[in-house]
Amino acid sequence: VVSFLEGDELPQTYTRGEKMGKGAWGEVYMVTRSNGTRNACKRLSKNVSIGWDGFKAAPKRDALQNEVLAMMRLEGRYHCVQLFAVIEGVNWLTLIMELCEGGEVKRLSE
Repeated sequence: VVSFLEGDELPQTYTRGEKMGKGAWGEVYMVTRSNGTRNACKRLSKNVSIGWDGFKAAPKRDALQNEVLAMMRLEGRYHCVQLFAVIEGVNWLTLIMELCEGGEVKRLSE
């Protein structure tokens, strides 16, 4: 079951840790929940996004919404990252997801 929250800041139940990666729309951090569980936190900018052609374009709200919907459809499937929470603020869409440890998939497939 995915929780839906509001705000641009992480809820107090999470502590932000090391930065794990960066993409065109945002960044991924490790977060630790107050119960000690570690998760991935993907923060996507709602204000600036990069068009498919590499030029700045209007925010891609539909693309962000589609990412959330796709992850929700995969809930409970084996070999798929689980989505635990969606936090929507004025500037950011934050996804709290299952942390996959062990390295990058690209490196593992080489």
